[in-house]
Amino acid sequence: MDNRICRYTTVFWDWNGTLFDDVSSSLEAVNIMLKKRGLDAISLVTFRSAVDTPIIKFYREFFDMEKEEFSALSAEYHSLYEQLALSSPLAEGTQTVLETLKKQGVRQVIASSSHTQQIEKLIKRFGIRNYFDGILGADDYFASDKISRIREYMEKNSLCPEKTVFVGDTPHDAQVADSVGSQCVMALWGSKNPHELEGLGDTAENMAQVLEKMFE
Repeated sequence: MDNRICRYTTVFWDWNGTLFDDVSSSLEAVNIMLKKRGLDAISLVTFRSAVDTPIIKFYREFFDMEKEEFSALSAEYHSLYEQLALSSPLAEGTQTVLETLKKQGVRQVIASSSHTQQIEKLIKRFGIRNYFDGILGADDYFASDKISRIREYMEKNSLCPEKTVFVGDTPHDAQVADSVGSQCVMALWGSKNPHELEGLGDTAENMAQVLEKMFE
């Protein structure tokens, strides 16, 4: 990255679909659940179109919520997902990007709707825990809003919004960035179809492009 300096002092990273390339595992888990109920499998494009926050909106698209309990569906999904995700990799170039930013003294924080324990387990398995100053995950598996956790963290650590960037892969991530007054880079390889992220912020097709957009 030659002698350029990162224009940001803090980077908030989304986890699922951004740093962790787990979309295929998520799709497979959902299709196993649909098949069990005699329902048709969905394509990657359909899956990406339906991903939403809170995640109960996604379940309403494909499951009969008058017959199903959200908590039971969520537990079933995560039981399948945790096994399938064992074969999911980090997004290509992730470790290089994390290392480059660490050397620049940039604070790096994972901000996710996923359960904190689940994230901790995975980042330790990948050997990347040391890159992060904080893990702002959820305390349940219901994939709800993460705005309040980020706002509280920024206030507690007196972080400057103008020197903060959020990297994520969904419209909710752009909403999070906007709500705290930070910049946003949308990861086009993640949980949403690329055209759904147009106009929501800067975009990147890979981790190398994310890094380029952070440097002056």
